[in-house]
Amino acid sequence: MNIMARSNSLRRRFEAAGSYARQSVDWHRDHRLATVATDCRRHTSPTLRRIVLCVALLVTVVSYSLRASSAAEPPATREAKEPTAGLVAHWRFDEGEGANAIDASGNGNVALIHHAKWIEGRDGLGKALRFDGQRAWVDCGNVEVINSAKQCTVEAWIKPKEPRLHNMTIVAKGYRYRCLFNLQMGIPWDRSKLVFGVGAYQTHEKPIPFGEWSHVAAVCDGQRVATFVNGKLHSVRPFGGAFKPNDTPLTIGKAIGAPSGGEFFKGVIDDVRIYDYVLPKYQLSGPTGADIHRAGRTITTKGEWGGYEGFPSVCLTADKQLLVSFYAGRGHMDWPDPELPSRGRICVMQSGDNGKTWSKPRTIIDTAAGERDPSLTVLSDGTVICSYFQTVWYERGRVCEVRTIRSFDNGQTWETKSAIVPSPWFTNEQKAAVIRRAGPPSKSASHEHPIKEEFAAINATTVPVTELSSGELLLPIYGHRTGTKYHCGVARSTDGGATWSETHLIPGSEHLTEPDIVELPEGRLLCVMRAEMSHSFSTDGGRTWSPARTGLLPRGHAPDLLLTRDGVLLCGIREQPHARTGLIISTDFGKSWSPPRLIGFAGGAYPSFTELTDGRIFSVHYQEALGGNVIQSIFTIDRKKRDIVLEPMR
Repeated sequence: MNIMARSNSLRRRFEAAGSYARQSVDWHRDHRLATVATDCRRHTSPTLRRIVLCVALLVTVVSYSLRASSAAEPPATREAKEPTAGLVAHWRFDEGEGANAIDASGNGNVALIHHAKWIEGRDGLGKALRFDGQRAWVDCGNVEVINSAKQCTVEAWIKPKEPRLHNMTIVAKGYRYRCLFNLQMGIPWDRSKLVFGVGAYQTHEKPIPFGEWSHVAAVCDGQRVATFVNGKLHSVRPFGGAFKPNDTPLTIGKAIGAPSGGEFFKGVIDDVRIYDYVLPKYQLSGPTGADIHRAGRTITTKGEWGGYEGFPSVCLTADKQLLVSFYAGRGHMDWPDPELPSRGRICVMQSGDNGKTWSKPRTIIDTAAGERDPSLTVLSDGTVICSYFQTVWYERGRVCEVRTIRSFDNGQTWETKSAIVPSPWFTNEQKAAVIRRAGPPSKSASHEHPIKEEFAAINATTVPVTELSSGELLLPIYGHRTGTKYHCGVARSTDGGATWSETHLIPGSEHLTEPDIVELPEGRLLCVMRAEMSHSFSTDGGRTWSPARTGLLPRGHAPDLLLTRDGVLLCGIREQPHARTGLIISTDFGKSWSPPRLIGFAGGAYPSFTELTDGRIFSVHYQEALGGNVIQSIFTIDRKKRDIVLEPMR
């Protein structure tokens, strides 16, 4: 009986000591170390003091054992082992209880769990943490080692649930432009999309399923950022910045500094690993940030028109001259200003040496109404046709009209009278009603004092005329009037652009703008539109169109289509996120597309392409930074990889 009582007493003391040792973890402010506090002065029993010290010793031994045995596991199994070199932190979440998660890398990054719940792990393997999307998260401390890294790999198993109101953080060290990195899910209208950011540079946003386990990996090799899902490349994008060390704790399930209290994760997260290099299985290729910086060259200078140049277009004339047009004005919106009563104008410049040198820009259109968004096409007979639209601003709205003019001498001189492209979105009576209600013409506006667009009658275009194999001309247009949605259509000319008659509408339930079209070899027409890169097809020369749909092309704005002589289809886009300039490539006439390939980092875009005589592609786009200017690039196409090779220009 005494033996049994002594045994029970010893067992209770051992359990109490174990509990005390577990709960007495002394968390340092920077969380780099977690030491077991074994302050035994509160215990008078020598036996209990010895037990506490034994438990502390056991914790130390286990920690060093984990340092020696922890290795990176491939996504499919926990049993396989990889070298630990470069493994900065590894939280298995296999403890199953308590408020702490051990760092299995052996680097001492013990994590503190806030409100997350322990549950069974993936496929019954160990444990995992469930996050409620409201207040659950894990504080991993500063993890100082990753601050000095030049590369990184972040891996995790996730089983997300759809949140109601906000994006979801998986793993982060800071938020947005001030973060070292941020792996998250969600954009404002689609929470399923996975995106990885390092500072201001992010991957493309691509969806992953809710309610299913996915292994996600995010990497930055110093020149590119990328995501992988279940071992397959999900997105890769050039990286043009540098790692930004910070003192913000590394967090799981929440980003410190993010809105909604931190953009909490909803679902289950398991087995998070951080490396200070790119694992061999995630090695990246393609254009780098340095390639992008070297490839672009500014070709416009600030002129008497107000210092802003944008929305360029390029063509190769019949005498093999490059001709570039652009909108020139005071700013992006061409608002009226007393110093520029004519507001926006259209300028052109030429190059006879494939863009090495350029003529001084000269104005070809500048009327009392502001002109903008010019686009150039060379017809089969050598005629150059320029499409654009005019805007008249009123105190409470605006009216826009599409027009075209032609040059019969390779852009040297132009018609003095433009051709009007009729609007299908409003009648002349409806336009007059908008003008009456919009008030008198505005004399001045700015970002600080903008025009509130209460009334509008808009007919616009941002792309060039397309000449069909039949000889007819089609011009993609878009517009709306007050109280109606934006829609797209194509106007037709049967006399070489002298006049424009019927317009054929493209059915769609959403706001559709900025269409472009291309004729495919089998005679079908493909139309791509903003927003969400909606697409439509026509099999009768553009007279009828299929309903606009999404999902074929990646997200972007301002599409510009070019079919090369070798049958490669290019679609220039304003890439998302951050409105950068890119393109996507199809080698099967639009049935499938490459991931977006970046051309320029600065916001702006609206790219335009032409094929040089040697097969290289000459590109122009604009950047909103520095007041707006036009950038040129030249690249070749790697058809097999559906990629581009940029030529350095500086």
